[in-house]
Amino acid sequence: MSAGAGPGSALHEGVARDRRRQALEVVAERWGGEGLRHLIGDAWVSSASGASFETRSPVDDAPLASVAAGDAADVDRAARAAAEAFVAWRRTAPATRRALLHRVADLIEANAEEI
Repeated sequence: MSAGAGPGSALHEGVARDRRRQALEVVAERWGGEGLRHLIGDAWVSSASGASFETRSPVDDAPLASVAAGDAADVDRAARAAAEAFVAWRRTAPATRRALLHRVADLIEANAEEI
């Protein structure tokens, strides 16, 4: 690494700012300013209580996103949705399940940098 490019340097700060801005743009694009919500069943939902919290950058303490604050009611909703989904999943042929899981793996690999 060249001198002046380490943590605390102007270059490092600039890169951190750019990455934070890109992350905020992704959040705004994907969640329409509603913040990060829970994926329960097949829908992105706010917490049952409506509570949320702000996550902040460890670099400069700038706000990054509003995040749904889950509680026991959200865990119960997610567990019920998972149990309902499992009914159909267990009836799915093993070859179909394998193909779906391979497709998920392919998508994760293809989007690893963004993830």
